[in-house]
Amino acid sequence: MLRPGAPAYAPVKLSDGGVDEPNEPVSAFSVTLQDSGGTASVRAPGRGGVAVDPAKALTGYWTYELRDGVDDF
Repeated sequence: MLRPGAPAYAPVKLSDGGVDEPNEPVSAFSVTLQDSGGTASVRAPGRGGVAVDPAKALTGYWTYELRDGVDDF
């Protein structure tokens, strides 16, 4: 549970990192907050965006601390 206005972090998997994946450039996306039904907007760094494989993209567990989230997938 987070206090209103408190920061939250979640790892976001964009692809499996394979050269042959059907990636597409994305400059922004939104993440649905499961229990509240709200969304969070995320803007990709840089001008070209990031490569995303829509079949592989997902979000890990939300947490109140910034950490390495590789275990969350």
